[in-house]
Amino acid sequence: MIVRLSLVYEIVGCYLFARAYLRGFAEFDQLIKCIAVVAIPLAFVMLFEFVSHRSLYGLLGAQVGDPWVREGKYRINGPFASSILAGSAGATTGVMLLQLLWSPKFADRRLGKIGLFACLVTIYCCSSSGPIIAFVSGLVALSLWRLRKDIGRIRTGIICVLIALHLIMEAPVWYLISRIDIVGGSSSWGRAELITQALNHVSEWWFMGTDYTRHWMPYGIEWSESHTDITNYYIKMGVIGGLPLMLAFILILFRAYQALGRAMRTRGIPRHLEFILWCMGSTLFAYAVNFMSISYYDQNYVLVMLLIGAIPGAALTVARVVRPSGPAPEHQIAPSRVRVPIPADVLAG
Repeated sequence: MIVRLSLVYEIVGCYLFARAYLRGFAEFDQLIKCIAVVAIPLAFVMLFEFVSHRSLYGLLGAQVGDPWVREGKYRINGPFASSILAGSAGATTGVMLLQLLWSPKFADRRLGKIGLFACLVTIYCCSSSGPIIAFVSGLVALSLWRLRKDIGRIRTGIICVLIALHLIMEAPVWYLISRIDIVGGSSSWGRAELITQALNHVSEWWFMGTDYTRHWMPYGIEWSESHTDITNYYIKMGVIGGLPLMLAFILILFRAYQALGRAMRTRGIPRHLEFILWCMGSTLFAYAVNFMSISYYDQNYVLVMLLIGAIPGAALTVARVVRPSGPAPEHQIAPSRVRVPIPADVLAG
C-alpha cells in the first residue's frame, strides 16, 4: 500500500506541477534550456566516476558503493538508482534537447550542442544498451518529420510487419528484443522472457496486481525475496495495480499522443510550432521504447511527467495562436512569447 500511495503521490504531483507551470511553448522552451544546463554537471559526475572507478557521492559520505563491472565495462550510476536509469535520463533528455539545434539564436544552438554532448557522455558512461536504443528511437522518430503527413500509413505498415513476423517466427515477436546487445552483457533475453511469463501468469496479477513474482523467472533480485527483476515498466504497472493500472498508464501515453496529433492537424498552425510538437512526440516515443527495458523508480518520474504535463498546455497554445483575428483576451499568451522560428531548410517538405 505504501508503494502504491508513493507512486500516486510522485506521478500525480509532478503532473499537476507541470500543468500549473508549463502552460505554453515559452515555458517549455525555458524548461529545455534548464535541462541542458543541468545535464552539464551531471556529465562531469558520470565521467569522474567512469575514469576514477569511485563513486563521487561515496567520497562525499553517502552510503553508496563504487561503480560495478559487467563484461569488463564499468556501469556508472551517478545520482540515479542504477546505471541504466542514469543512461535513460541522458537518452530521453538528449532527444528533447535536439530542437535547440534549430533555434534561430546562436546562444540557444550552442547550449543545445553542449547539453546534447553532455547527454551523450552520460549514455556512454552507463554502458547499457537500453539508453542507446531509446536515443536512437527518438532520432528515428524525429527524422520522420518530413514524412509527418504519412505517419498514419507508416504506423499501419509497422504494425502489419510485426503481426507478420509474429505469425512466421517460431518464438513470439517480442523475442526480437533478445537479439539486441549493443554494449555486451545485456540481459535482453530476460526482458523478452519476462513478457512471456507475465502473460503466462496473468491470472495472478490482472485484477489488483501481485506481491509475488519470484517464480516467474529462474533468477531473482538481491533486494527482494518476493520478486524477480521486473525490467518492463508496463508490466511493473500491472504488478503494482493490475490490468486497470497498466491500461490507465498506456491510456495516458495514448492521450498525450492524441493531443499532439490533434494540435498538429490544426488548420493554420505555424510550422515552427508544429516542429516543436513533433519534437515533443519524438521524446515521448523515446520514453515509450525505453519503458520496455527498465522500470522507473527514481527521479526519472519527474522528467516523464514534466513532458506529459507540458503537452496539454502546448496544445492549448496552438488553439490560441491560430484563433481567428479579433480582440485578444487579456489572459492570452502573446504570440511573440511563443514564437520560436525554425530555419527554412528544416521546415521544407
